[in-house]
Amino acid sequence: MTEREERRKQHRLTRENAALFRELGLPEDATYEDVAAKTKRLIALTEELPKNEGIKKKIKIEIARDKIYQIRLNERIAGVRTEQEDAARVQAWEEEGVDGV
Repeated sequence: MTEREERRKQHRLTRENAALFRELGLPEDATYEDVAAKTKRLIALTEELPKNEGIKKKIKIEIARDKIYQIRLNERIAGVRTEQEDAARVQAWEEEGVDGV
């Protein structure tokens, strides 16, 4: 019974995490920089909205961003995130032409 509950919990968390990324319009493997840039762009777009609506949307965006950052931190602590982020960092270095990686 415990294993079944754990699978349910993991499945629920996976769905919730995917919803956060969709809310910001990002893929689930987006880097920290991608999340920060997209959040900044979305917040800038809220400036054009009426005051109350803009504030609500801005808060919603910031909450989604903070939850994503918390998920990434938890993954890093658990050791899940290290390999993926290292690979992304190396790829970025290669694309920018940094030698010696």
